[in-house]
Amino acid sequence: MNPVIGLDVSKGESQVQAFLDKGKPYRKSFSIEHNLDGLGNLLEFLKEVEREAGGYQPSVVLESTGHYHFPVIQFLEEEKYSGIVMTEKGPFIFLIAIEIFIPIIKSIIIVRAILKKKIKKKSTNIFM
Repeated sequence: MNPVIGLDVSKGESQVQAFLDKGKPYRKSFSIEHNLDGLGNLLEFLKEVEREAGGYQPSVVLESTGHYHFPVIQFLEEEKYSGIVMTEKGPFIFLIAIEIFIPIIKSIIIVRAILKKKIKKKSTNIFM
C-alpha cells in the first residue's frame, strides 16, 4: 500500500482527504483548524490511516499557500511525518526517505487531479 493524505491548506484551516492506495479514497474529506485541537485531530487521523494501510505511514502532500501552510509543516515535522509541499517551482520534500520518493511522486499526480476536480465542482465562478 501507498497511503497518502492530501491537504488543501487555507487561512486557519485545511481540507483533508486520504487515500489508502492509488484510486482508493479513505473516508470522506473533512476540515481541520490550524490550532492544537485541529492538528491533534489530524494526528489521530494520520495514525488511523496508518493502521488501515497495514502499518504503512501515510505521506502528506500539500500546496504551498504563502505562509498558511507553515504551522502544518512544523507540526508534521515534529510528529515525524514525511511529505511534499508543491510549489510553483516544483516539489519541496521534507523528512522523506529515498525508498518512498517514487511512490509519493506518483501519488501527487493523483491527489492534485482529484483536488482540482473537487474545486471545479464546488465553484464555477470564483468571483461570485
